[in-house]
Amino acid sequence: MAYLYILRCGDGSLYTGIALDLERRLGLTGGDLYHGAMTLDQLFMLRSGSGPSSHHTPVAGLFLAGSGAHPGGGVFGVPGRNAARTVLGTLGGEVQAG
Repeated sequence: MAYLYILRCGDGSLYTGIALDLERRLGLTGGDLYHGAMTLDQLFMLRSGSGPSSHHTPVAGLFLAGSGAHPGGGVFGVPGRNAARTVLGTLGGEVQAG
């Protein structure tokens, strides 16, 4: 099934295209705005891997902070906020409540 996307660009213009256009033009794998389908095996605490949610990666000092990380792209800004809290906690910085 093909989807038609209509996106508003930063300059106010509209961009329309299908998933393949988004993949080619913007580098979104499969043209998916959420960095992977939001299927049952990729929801909530399973987002970004098959284990418990984490912003850590196998590479020391590399953290996930985009839509592919918990809780996913449908909750704007939260993956980055959660990743920042993870980084601060890992580096021994102060993590404020809230």
